[in-house]
Amino acid sequence: MTKQYSKQWNTSTKPAKQRKYRDNAPLHVKDKFLNARLSDGLQEEHDTKKARIRKGDTVRVERGDHKGTVGDVKDIDRSRERITIEGVETEKIDGSAAQYPIHPSNVTITDLDDTDDTRL
Repeated sequence: MTKQYSKQWNTSTKPAKQRKYRDNAPLHVKDKFLNARLSDGLQEEHDTKKARIRKGDTVRVERGDHKGTVGDVKDIDRSRERITIEGVETEKIDGSAAQYPIHPSNVTITDLDDTDDTRL
């Protein structure tokens, strides 16, 4: 069975349909879901509240067990809508460390990666 996707997913008021279309969205659409709030200083500087997360941005975790941790974005998983951050790890049962994926809505961007001129 093929996955169903429609651009009209946001017109439905049913949460189940919203989840369905968001989960089955193609990657080029899921990439647009990876936004995070900017810090207060960046909001004034860039005159916007949110920005798309990129590898190399510095973020602060606002919610969860790793609240308060500041680190650079190491990897972005568009299919699962998660990011991994330096210093945010969990201990596996054998004692080794593993990256802990975090949803972008739970972080605040504190510094933008400005190596790309078109981004700013």
